Amino acid sequence: MSRCSIVGLLMLTLFSSRTMAQESCGAHMTPADIQRAWERYGPDRGPITPISQDILVVTIAWHVLGRTTGEVAMTEDELQAILDMLNNRWDPIDIEFKAHPVVDRIIDDEWYDQGVPDANVFRAMRPMPNALNIYWAPTLHNGLLCGIAGYSFSDLDSVAMQTTCFGDSDVSGIMSHEIGHWFDLFHTFEHALGLECVARTNCSHAGDFCCDTPADFNTGFEACVNPDTCRLRHGECSEQPGPCDDDPFYEPSTINFMSYIPTGCLKEFTSDQYDRMRYSLETFRPGYVNTGLHAPCPGDQNGDLLTDIDDLLVIINGYGNCTGPCPSDLDGNGIVNVLDLLIVFDNWGSCFDCTDPFACDDGDPNTIDYCWFGTCVHDLESR
Repeated sequence: MSRCSIVGLLMLTLFSSRTMAQESCGAHMTPADIQRAWERYGPDRGPITPISQDILVVTIAWHVLGRTTGEVAMTEDELQAILDMLNNRWDPIDIEFKAHPVVDRIIDDEWYDQGVPDANVFRAMRPMPNALNIYWAPTLHNGLLCGIAGYSFSDLDSVAMQTTCFGDSDVSGIMSHEIGHWFDLFHTFEHALGLECVARTNCSHAGDFCCDTPADFNTGFEACVNPDTCRLRHGECSEQPGPCDDDPFYEPSTINFMSYIPTGCLKEFTSDQYDRMRYSLETFRPGYVNTGLHAPCPGDQNGDLLTDIDDLLVIINGYGNCTGPCPSDLDGNGIVNVLDLLIVFDNWGSCFDCTDPFACDDGDPNTIDYCWFGTCVHDLESR
């Protein structure tokens, strides 16, 4: 057995015991995932570079677990804070996130109180096509799973998030980690694609396929990273030999979003990771870009989910030629005029059939009634 195989086996044995009790991320690569990853991002693929310089807008469809008594896993303000965070972190590559104005409230007292037993069942419920579907619950897998996401080549590509991670209520770093997976980033310690040499001589075809992320043995959260300093702990953790001949000790990143480190240390993506994410969206998810799904009611200028006199006044106040950003130019012809007023009149009234999960009860005990992004659904099938 080669040194690479022996060291790899020892590392996997050592650090699997550290991570079994804590599973921040459920994105594990299947054999099919491995094959697709090689095809899309392996060394034979060529350079991974962005295709355009346009701003790319991705619509987020929020799905939030709630109770019949009104409690919800995430409030509107909390969702907005997450949206703002995502826009800040993806701004360097001109990717913008906008949310559909109606939240899909999944009402289930048992799941809310006792936890979602299967995150994959949860994140397969009522998806919006061509949107980034993100599901929130207080507890996933008995509290041991902070989040899970699918790649562009996964059969299930949505995201499920727990509202806390190992007791930490700030899950913005974990959220960035999972969205990174959605954009086809792999763990920095990914072993399924081959063990990466510390010297990075095989970085284009092993590990996470990103050559500017140091080789990583899986630091196991706080097992090897001090949460107060975000530095590698001395001793065993700082003296892990690399898997290849003549490798020095590992020096993994202790701040990269795609690592297993304390949640407060998750702080950065690298240049190669950013290029991968932009390339992934443009190349493999073109149907998710600039769909307009976040604005299903063009006449609603003030975001109150109604088209009424207030919106009409906004259009009138913006009347004339556009000299900069022009949200009142509803038809995009560069001028606010009577055509935009007609769009308001055509959409007059409530933008949606419903905004509340309990507004759709048809009185039939044989149907499951819910509000799905503004449309009442009467489902004959149980989950």
